[in-house]
Amino acid sequence: MNDEEDADDDANPPPSAPDSLLDSWLLQHFPGRFLDEIYEQMDVFRFLRALKARNIENIESLRKRFRDKKIKAEDITSEQWLDIQKHDKIIVQLTTD
Repeated sequence: MNDEEDADDDANPPPSAPDSLLDSWLLQHFPGRFLDEIYEQMDVFRFLRALKARNIENIESLRKRFRDKKIKAEDITSEQWLDIQKHDKIIVQLTTD
């Protein structure tokens, strides 16, 4: 390896594990697309915010279906119950301030 190659390695460090995981996840969600294409043509962070919003809607829908007795408590996973509890805390904070 020469000095020029060393300088190039410093300018382009290998991706960290989180970067690699994000890249893998994006490739799974956009099959047939290249990473450069995904990053150039979309706002990845906007997409991630939309996914988070969709998760909030799903948890609230789950809560409504439980409240309306369309599903039973055992139909809801422990992780989903934790999400529902987190939402409850946020709602209490927003309505008591």
